[in-house]
Amino acid sequence: MSPKLNIDCLIKIFEILENDHKSLHSCILVNKLWCQYAIPKLWKNPWQNGEKGSLQISLIKTYISAFPKESKEILLENGFNLSSIESNKPHIFNYISLLRNLQIYRLESSIRYWLIETFNSKLISEYKLRLLIKEFFKFIFTQSPHLYILNATSTYGSYDLLTDAIENIPEAKTCLSVVSNFECYKTISIEVKLYPAFSKICHNIKRLHVGQVEISKDLVLLINSQRNLKEIIIEKHFGMKLNNSNSLSLNSKENEICSLYLKKSPSTIYLEFKAIYFIMQLLPKFENLRELKIKANGSGIYSKEQLEPLLNASLKNLEVFYWTCKHSIYLEIFSKFVLLNGKNLRRITIRARLITDVNNSGFLLSSIAITCSNLQYYEGPIMEDNMIELRKLLECCQHLKNLCLCPSKVNRKSLWVEPIQIYFDDLLDVITCVSSKSLMELKLVDTWTISLEPFKNFLKSRELLKIPIKFHCNPSIIISPKFEEICIEYQKNNILKFDGSNFGLN
Repeated sequence: MSPKLNIDCLIKIFEILENDHKSLHSCILVNKLWCQYAIPKLWKNPWQNGEKGSLQISLIKTYISAFPKESKEILLENGFNLSSIESNKPHIFNYISLLRNLQIYRLESSIRYWLIETFNSKLISEYKLRLLIKEFFKFIFTQSPHLYILNATSTYGSYDLLTDAIENIPEAKTCLSVVSNFECYKTISIEVKLYPAFSKICHNIKRLHVGQVEISKDLVLLINSQRNLKEIIIEKHFGMKLNNSNSLSLNSKENEICSLYLKKSPSTIYLEFKAIYFIMQLLPKFENLRELKIKANGSGIYSKEQLEPLLNASLKNLEVFYWTCKHSIYLEIFSKFVLLNGKNLRRITIRARLITDVNNSGFLLSSIAITCSNLQYYEGPIMEDNMIELRKLLECCQHLKNLCLCPSKVNRKSLWVEPIQIYFDDLLDVITCVSSKSLMELKLVDTWTISLEPFKNFLKSRELLKIPIKFHCNPSIIISPKFEEICIEYQKNNILKFDGSNFGLN
């Protein structure tokens, strides 16, 4: 006989096992009570561990067997073969009522697998696929009382079917009213009415993650309609073409005009833009922001004029500042931004291929030292003669755990081009003298040159502190032939965490 646990204990166990479907399946077999609490967790997100085609087919069969009579008749009238569906066998649970996480692209994939098996052909009728998706939307919205997570991304372009279901099924309003996590990557370049329809019934999204060409008026409408939006992630969907494909700018007039209609969002604490233009004038609307991540990858370029509004933002609660760019950055602007908003910064990442004003590397380090006493992670540029500024940063940022340094150069060329070596010895001497016990990792990016003696002194200092250090450097770095021997020696003494095969971390 299995030991009895009180209900509170069981609930806690199943909360921990929520994402472990294998263990949950085992729990079902313990007894009736365990089964009663495990089943809702399993069917909350049934596609989580259902990548295998056979599992997806079984899932669709289970759901179709519970379809209402009307839906089954529609399928039969349109040539569907339901002979493999056990319609007369009653279910112990109403599985669809337990659904809380709907990922449409996974639903489509499962339906596709079932159609291939049912019709014994990989040539699937688009009409039959869309008809079954439509019936599933009807089934889900009428049977599931609430969805908390919705990924509306569609592989087969069923956005119009979802929109129609939202607008024409009365129960959809209740079902979707509590969605707190919404994702959508538009894989087709046609205008859809999904966002306006969703904006009318859903006002409780806390996390919004979308991929599209630019900030559209429909997306702004969706954002503005939320009451307590915590996270906004917008990235360019590279499967879609810009209206002006010859433009090298991330910006477009429509993008800028639509962006300006964004309302103030004091609840938003996380903002991320990836390869899609974000006008800096909007930052003051996110006054309580804690994390700002701009990933200006792709062909987009931010001009100095487009960056200057950063200096008008007052983000006193900002804890993470992350900026990566394959084009030019202006360290003067970032330095002043840190002076204005760096009091609570814990992580700073500034990564770029081109630095327009390399001489301001010291200004950036000094700004961090003056303002960011709580800093724990720094990744950014430094010049080989910035010893004074680095010393000041290390002395003032006593909580610094991770230090990742890239040489400030006018142009960081491709790895296939012979690099210009920049010496790290003097900077390493500063780290040796000043680094605190909190420093746990040193990472050198790009083409530094290290001499053996300064590196040995650095490791000896860590040995005296009795604090191990993780060390990582690019394979392109120039070092002494005895470098690896020294690393292995200190690795044996548990002072250095080092992988000698590629001069990187484990």
